[in-house]
Amino acid sequence: MGSRAALLLRATPPLFSFRKSAYPKVQVQSKRFYAQKSSLDPPDVSRLAETARISLTPQEVDEFEPKIRQVVDWFAQLQAVDLDSVEPAIRAGA
Repeated sequence: MGSRAALLLRATPPLFSFRKSAYPKVQVQSKRFYAQKSSLDPPDVSRLAETARISLTPQEVDEFEPKIRQVVDWFAQLQAVDLDSVEPAIRAGA
């Protein structure tokens, strides 16, 4: 009981709380630049949403378009990795 009283006397909120924090959340987004850009055309988010039967508002389309483009660029980076000198870790029949 004494530790609870000490927490109440202190000005800081408890370490674990399921209530909203007294401090505002700070979100830091770092802009990353990757030299390798995808050779694919940027995806048409509204057409993708229609194909997946997802309804998106125009604001959501604008929000998701750069995120999906970034994922496509990440795949371009994976495709650019030279794997010719890497031996397979698992072999068939082993």
